[in-house]
Amino acid sequence: EVQKILQADRVLIYQVFPDGTGKIISEAVLPKYPAILGIEFPEEVFPEEYKQLYAGGRVRAIADVRDPKAGLAECLIEFIEQFEIEAKLIVPILPNLNSSRQTEVAPSDRLWGLLIAHQCRNPRQWVEFELELMQQLADQIGIALAQAQWLENLEEIVEARTAQLQQANRD
Repeated sequence: EVQKILQADRVLIYQVFPDGTGKIISEAVLPKYPAILGIEFPEEVFPEEYKQLYAGGRVRAIADVRDPKAGLAECLIEFIEQFEIEAKLIVPILPNLNSSRQTEVAPSDRLWGLLIAHQCRNPRQWVEFELELMQQLADQIGIALAQAQWLENLEEIVEARTAQLQQANRD
């Protein structure tokens, strides 16, 4: 749906792993462009300084990946050319962990992944509506991830407490 609304050539969700590598876990792409889903990306594609910036909430709209003002390294431009990317919009996915655990987590470890839109046929000037839409969607994904993690923690607590009660009843 996002790909259709934005009329983008590709929209994907990229998960960042703690070691700096990552992979696409969901993708919507027009049939004439290569799919990226399933490819694991090396650490060099997502350096630590990028991770820090996105963990801080940075949103990046690149109208033309080859424009020197975009600041992309030549090796990164060469890498993304194989996927026919001309422009990209990148929004961080940050789980909203409103708990004491949030203060224990290093800022760079709060970054779960990225919501990314690609334009493949030509450069594209991204507009404010598109940035806002992507940010809202990334926020919703972050909330869903935090709720899933909370539910998983709650299930572990219930399981542990049930085991304690069963043991107490046996004694």
